[in-house]
Amino acid sequence: MTGSQIRYLLTISVLVKERGAVRSADVADALGVSKPSVTVALRKLEEERLVCREERGSLILTEAGKALCERYARCAACIEAFLKRELCSSPNAAKYDALEILGCLSEQNFKNLCKRLQEKSED
Repeated sequence: MTGSQIRYLLTISVLVKERGAVRSADVADALGVSKPSVTVALRKLEEERLVCREERGSLILTEAGKALCERYARCAACIEAFLKRELCSSPNAAKYDALEILGCLSEQNFKNLCKRLQEKSED
């Protein structure tokens, strides 16, 4: 997944928890992007079976989408904290960069980085 796809997925997760029903326009507003951009991104997430639409057009995460969100959210939080602590990144830059970093990693490096950062945060 790309950093952008992870960002969309996590945004949908947060909005669903906050509001229950979420539409494409809500995602566009939350991310500050156009509705056509959301449509393109959602199409890819739907193809991956991570997001689906209910009858009335509300977006929901599939079980696979929820599991992936939890996984990425935990690691993104560790990377974000590291960037703020070690590189003095601003909160917005750290959050954005954490998702971009996750989108660039192989599965093995994703696992290793998450494990290492969790160990470091426990020290």
